[in-house]
Amino acid sequence: MKKARSILVALLVISVLFVAGCTSSKPAPKPEDPNSNVNNPNNNTEDPNSNVVTEPKISVEFVSAELLKDKKEYYYFSETDPSENIIFTSDIEVQNFRFIAVVYVETENTFKLQEEKLLYAHGTLVPKKPLVISTSFPGTIPNRGIAYTDANNVDHYFALSLSGEDGSVLLIAFENFT
Repeated sequence: MKKARSILVALLVISVLFVAGCTSSKPAPKPEDPNSNVNNPNNNTEDPNSNVVTEPKISVEFVSAELLKDKKEYYYFSETDPSENIIFTSDIEVQNFRFIAVVYVETENTFKLQEEKLLYAHGTLVPKKPLVISTSFPGTIPNRGIAYTDANNVDHYFALSLSGEDGSVLLIAFENFT
């Protein structure tokens, strides 16, 4: 019995030493800084030695009439039955910025978003002069969105949706098909 207890204690000590030896004395790596230039898909800086152009960071949020009074300059578009003001900003110039109607279309037993029609063609969205759109969000299926053309002449599409968590406005990327 003493021998079994001694072996059990010895195994316990070896296990503790083994586990302690497996841990690193180095501190855990810090999460990547979102403002870092390394592997950040929302980084808008261009490498002067590269032909790669990174994507703009487009933001959207609700904005009240009181907050709009503080804005010196912004573009404005209103639909016929507006109920909410949303503001679009970009960290770099965005060409061919459009406000669009989107629909769900069934294709091959799946549903996909598709641009239905153009509601407003803005032209160039610039960082210092945001775009405010007065619109509504009826139902739970996205029916409005935005599109823009990047520096490589590729169109990008996003549906406007409301977060089920906090009610904020979200941009949901989709591939438009025709």
